[in-house]
Amino acid sequence: MSLASKKARLFFVLLSMSIAFKDTLKNSETILFIHGLGCTASIWEELSVKLSKEYRCISIDLPSYGNSSELTGTYSLNAITEELYKFILNLNIDAQKLHICGHSMGGQLAIILALRYPNIFNKLILISPAGFEQFTERELQLIKAGTNMLPSDLMKKSTLAMINEPVYEYLHTITHQTLILFGTNDPMIPNPMIRKNTTSQLAEHCTKLIKRAKLIMIPHKGHFLPLDSVNELSEEVRKFI
Repeated sequence: MSLASKKARLFFVLLSMSIAFKDTLKNSETILFIHGLGCTASIWEELSVKLSKEYRCISIDLPSYGNSSELTGTYSLNAITEELYKFILNLNIDAQKLHICGHSMGGQLAIILALRYPNIFNKLILISPAGFEQFTERELQLIKAGTNMLPSDLMKKSTLAMINEPVYEYLHTITHQTLILFGTNDPMIPNPMIRKNTTSQLAEHCTKLIKRAKLIMIPHKGHFLPLDSVNELSEEVRKFI
């Protein structure tokens, strides 16, 4: 990590004792990256390098992940969203120059931010986002039972938070210009325990629900696009912003 990044990390720890992050610091147009289940800010490292020539790139460790503090109280996406909101306010960035990019669970968090605090950022980028599915009660029980096979308690709590705090029915109220990216071979969305349709079918359906959304399907790629589709992502994000 550069000296500048170390200073940026220290600065926010002094403010909140909560969110650890990496910050390229250059440029005023800013992208805030939110990672997904079982990941940390490091998943954005290569993409941040690609985009840092034009944009300030900030990638965070979500509460309870990586070097960030444990989330106190009940673990929920709503509670994490409140921490993200406070973090964004402390950045003191012009909302028109701030764009939010979330992957997987981070995409669902970005959607909640867009719904709850639409005026604090400009454009929304969703990469393989969670939150696009609806489940019956029977399907929810199957998924909840499957969380017992996950390798950590944090991953279990995160998965339960995602399915317990659905956003599908609110997608039509998102007002941000939105870019949605999926890999055509995503094995995780739709949920593999249910999988009633294909990734492309789900993505196309939900894109139509969001008024100002554009969908990019990346051929032959899976769920972790920030790792295996850096060139494609950087090109599409540049064109979108």
